[in-house]
Amino acid sequence: MTTVADVSYMVANHVGKLCDLTEITPEVASGPDSLTSRNNNQLSLVAMNNALLTMIEYLKFINTTNQRIFLVVIIVLIIVNIISYFLIYYLQFSRLQINRNQILLTLTTLPKTVISSVSASLNKLKDGHERTSSMMDSSADEETNRQEDSIIKLFASVSDGSANTSVEVSNFLCFLVVIVLGCIMYYVSMNAYRKGMKNLLYNSHHINYLYGSVSYIYSVMASIFKIALAKYDDVFANSIISLDDEIQNIGDRIPFLVSYFQMIRLGGSDVREVPFPEMEKYINIASNELTCTNITHPPSTILDSTHCLSAAQQLYVATTYMNKYYGLMKKDNPIYHDPTSTTFMQLWQIGPVELYITFFNPAENEIIPIITNNIDTQGTKQIIYSVIIVVITFLFSIRIIIGAKNENDLLKFTVKLFMRCPPTTVLNNSRIMELLAGNYNSMVDEQSDKHLWFTNEVVNKLNDVVIVCQEETGKIITVNSAFEELFGIKQSEIENTSVKDFFVESRFSCSESLDKIFTNTLNVIFKKSDSDKVYLEFSSTSVSGRKIFSGRDQTQNVMHEKLIADEKKKSDSMLASILPPMLVPRVQAGEKNISFSVQSATVLFLDVVEFTPWCGSHDAQYVMRMLNIMFKEFDAITNAHKTMTKIKCIGDCHMAAGGIFDEVNQPAVHAKEVVDFGTLVIKKLLDIDESENEKLRIRVGINTGGHIVAGVIGTEKPTFEILGPAINIAHEMENKGVPMKVHISRPVYELIYGQQFDIKERGEIDVKGGKMFTYLVEP
Repeated sequence: MTTVADVSYMVANHVGKLCDLTEITPEVASGPDSLTSRNNNQLSLVAMNNALLTMIEYLKFINTTNQRIFLVVIIVLIIVNIISYFLIYYLQFSRLQINRNQILLTLTTLPKTVISSVSASLNKLKDGHERTSSMMDSSADEETNRQEDSIIKLFASVSDGSANTSVEVSNFLCFLVVIVLGCIMYYVSMNAYRKGMKNLLYNSHHINYLYGSVSYIYSVMASIFKIALAKYDDVFANSIISLDDEIQNIGDRIPFLVSYFQMIRLGGSDVREVPFPEMEKYINIASNELTCTNITHPPSTILDSTHCLSAAQQLYVATTYMNKYYGLMKKDNPIYHDPTSTTFMQLWQIGPVELYITFFNPAENEIIPIITNNIDTQGTKQIIYSVIIVVITFLFSIRIIIGAKNENDLLKFTVKLFMRCPPTTVLNNSRIMELLAGNYNSMVDEQSDKHLWFTNEVVNKLNDVVIVCQEETGKIITVNSAFEELFGIKQSEIENTSVKDFFVESRFSCSESLDKIFTNTLNVIFKKSDSDKVYLEFSSTSVSGRKIFSGRDQTQNVMHEKLIADEKKKSDSMLASILPPMLVPRVQAGEKNISFSVQSATVLFLDVVEFTPWCGSHDAQYVMRMLNIMFKEFDAITNAHKTMTKIKCIGDCHMAAGGIFDEVNQPAVHAKEVVDFGTLVIKKLLDIDESENEKLRIRVGINTGGHIVAGVIGTEKPTFEILGPAINIAHEMENKGVPMKVHISRPVYELIYGQQFDIKERGEIDVKGGKMFTYLVEP
């Protein structure tokens, strides 16, 4: 298949040859280089135009999809932003309230005399010092008694009575501003992309319109000149394949020329398809370059007349003349213009030559930078807005941190009041000790001693290995019975030894560094004996200055997993030998209906000629050995062709197909690979015959077609099958083929024509449903 790029390169190559000539004679103008370039410009022009239009439609589809996705993303991010900040604020506020309440409740447990002594001591030490306390509101609803009066006096002694803005309200407002800024940030970021994509989408079509306009000008003028030359001089009579088609092509291309130029100037039918931004600028530049030589002297030629018009009007004049010539050629008595006339030459000058030099070429050079600059502008705006928002957010975050720090200082000051209590009061009050240690939980571990004995009993009866040691020194304090039983070490033998001396490589092995066991969960192997290994999973945790290591026996799990993995590997290998590898995971996943449709596939059948007599003349072992040699080599050749898949073997018949699992179905590619496979297996059979002293021959038949239905049939013994009319024709090709030749159908021939194969026409043969031209490919 010839691509648009190949056609364009071919036309350019022929034009280059013409440009290298010093003189263009009628013979050269009617020669192969000239005819090839002129007769193929329409093909490449239409193909490129269709490709660009398809690309634009694809961009519109992608833009629509992305716009929806980004709208959802913006909404989700805004919602997550709002919820996250409100959750953070709620946790901060609730934690602050808990801390205040715990301090106040602890103060209520102090005797009145202690409160009075603390207050007097504070007055002496901090007389006149300013402090702010927000604790008074917490006890407003409680019944006031003498002890609470003393507490109030205590807080009054550290307060100047002024009421500042509540920390909670201040933080809430700051959080609210940060939330709003975050939402704006998300919107600005996403909106910049949306605008950039929109700018790209609704300006990229101007590339097609701009290049298409000038291409259609040259294409129409080339056709007009070609017809005029053919009618003017007999030398050019054979340069036109079909005069009517050539004239009709002119009529078809002129509307495209006008339409594309109008869409550059005025925009498309969609309101979002705006005109080319710099269109008027380049029209004015072109108009200034194409000016009247003498505005007081009436123009005498078409060329001089058009120079007094704008560049756009000059294009319309050229188009009008093109329509005029087209109309004259479409009459019942057609009139063909003289190509040597001045008017004809001036039309070429005012249209393709001057407009291309002054307008189209400068505009084409600038259209891509204009589009990219518009996109870059969106990125610059996004950066500026993002920096502003980040700076403002940072300032408000600093304000939140300062407010939290002030509240933290107040709570620390209040807790330090307990330091002024008598030592006996502090030591005898467990709640004060917990507050000084930073524990603000309301639950007091009053029954810790009662639980200690019970905990030790439970740990001692656990099946898991437990090692308790000091966190700072790493000295082992105790171990449980499971440890003594597994390692054969008594508790008395290991007490007061370093835990690092226990976890050594002579005792344990693992895939990672053994030192990680002190910080992370680690799987290790304990070498109980030369043949006996225990797989352990060790993890550690810290509790009240103690480091606790626990090890769980994972031996049974490891062995079961290895057994399951081995069995699964065997099952996967067996299943992969039956089904195509890409379908094995779906079958293993339990899919009941595995089927799909293939747009196009190339199917191959090959069969051993006179297999039955040959099989009867040899013993079963020899027959199976030869078939195994053959099909093993055939499978290797199949695997070397990436588009091919082996379907099945039935006796001496081998079935394969190309294009079944291609992500992008390319008939020309899989047809070429299957035909190449057919030639290679014939060559390989010749090698096998020579090495095994045999005279086996095969017939190979190939057909390309679609649609093909493919899928897995059966559950207990699943098989992969393909169905479709193209398969029957492929079987006919093999059944009526020629031994040691590749017999292909007409569709296959059209797809591989021009490749490196040696193809001969066989002629017409009878197949099911009618007759068909077929071909033979030499191996």
